Amino acid sequence: MFATIRNFEMSLRNLRRLNEIITEFDRLLLHYKDTFLVEKIKIVGCTYMAACGLDLNFAGRISIESDKLEATHRDSLMEEVEQALMIRRASSLVSDQSLKEDLHEEVVFVMTTFALDLMRTLWMLNKAYETVSYDKTIISTDMSIGISSGELMAGVVGASQPHYDIWGTPVNMASRMDSTGMIGHIQVTKETAILLREFGIRCHYRGKTFVKGTGKIPTYFVAINDNYDFITIDGKRKPTRQYQEAQSFQSDKESVATVLGYADDDMNEETV
Repeated sequence: MFATIRNFEMSLRNLRRLNEIITEFDRLLLHYKDTFLVEKIKIVGCTYMAACGLDLNFAGRISIESDKLEATHRDSLMEEVEQALMIRRASSLVSDQSLKEDLHEEVVFVMTTFALDLMRTLWMLNKAYETVSYDKTIISTDMSIGISSGELMAGVVGASQPHYDIWGTPVNMASRMDSTGMIGHIQVTKETAILLREFGIRCHYRGKTFVKGTGKIPTYFVAINDNYDFITIDGKRKPTRQYQEAQSFQSDKESVATVLGYADDDMNEETV
């Protein structure tokens, strides 16, 4: 997921406000530590990047199996990737594979729920700022979010300045969904929209959107009402984690202000 605050002027005097927004976004992560863990990857300017479904247990299996290999020194990243894929194929032979796939697909629902929570939080922050005397031009209610799903790689990269990051086609597509999206919307790929429909979330077909490196592809907007709730349909699956209603976030408005230091159907090309 890539979430970008739009129309926000990056200047020294605005950094405090941006820090407060990011801090509130980080607090949401505390509610996503149970069945599926949502992880903040990094912040780039006004863009908040997060992921869900990074399997730490699988990463541990790769490390254990790698220690057993005779060729302990690999010369390239491609060899590392190939080794990881080989172990992944071996682990796919375990029983109850269909259940594992269902659980992996549910991370799309959780990631989209987290994205909606970000939009609610930004709305709450702006409501809290309304009672405070400050330059209204330095805060923005405008946010666009992009989400994509699929397999990716994660790990520490860099020689001189090592840092943890994720990369792969889903990462690139999520970034493109954000950059080509519209303010106030969560834009997703067709594959992601299909999975969301499985969990009862309606997605509206936007049209063919040009994506750099891919060309024109069908994209969708997650259906959200004025109260920042999902517009739902009859889903085939029931998520293990229920999302919070917007009312529960509105009731926390006072606590947010305190933290800030203030007193106060079938799949078609039109609808998924």
